[in-house]
Amino acid sequence: MPASSYLPPPLNQLHQIGPLLRLATQAIQHRSALAALELSAARAHITSMLLMLAGATVLALLGGFAATITLAAYVWESSHRTLILGCATLVYLLIAISLAAAALRRLRAWRPLHETRNQLHQDAECLLQSLPGQSS
Repeated sequence: MPASSYLPPPLNQLHQIGPLLRLATQAIQHRSALAALELSAARAHITSMLLMLAGATVLALLGGFAATITLAAYVWESSHRTLILGCATLVYLLIAISLAAAALRRLRAWRPLHETRNQLHQDAECLLQSLPGQSS
């Protein structure tokens, strides 16, 4: 056997790595495009939600002030006005705590770039299975 045609076992598989590197590069390019698309959609979603939330907050504050003033005027002559207004304040606080808890649950459940991460995980598994000597 001529010396130039013999390659040790690890080196004779190097010719298989080139196509895998090209495949990995293409996969990274496609996945980065997917991530950019998801980020763009997330940005638009967050922006619209923040604008709606800001509007709802301002209007809820105005409505709450008006309702509280109306309630205070209605019960002003009552001897229980402090108790009634205290109960109204308690209701406001309970609603605020409930909304904050719901927002925290939703924030914890949110998985940004979920599809991109899934696809990268699948790509990594496929690439590992394609490597020489890495059969499952």
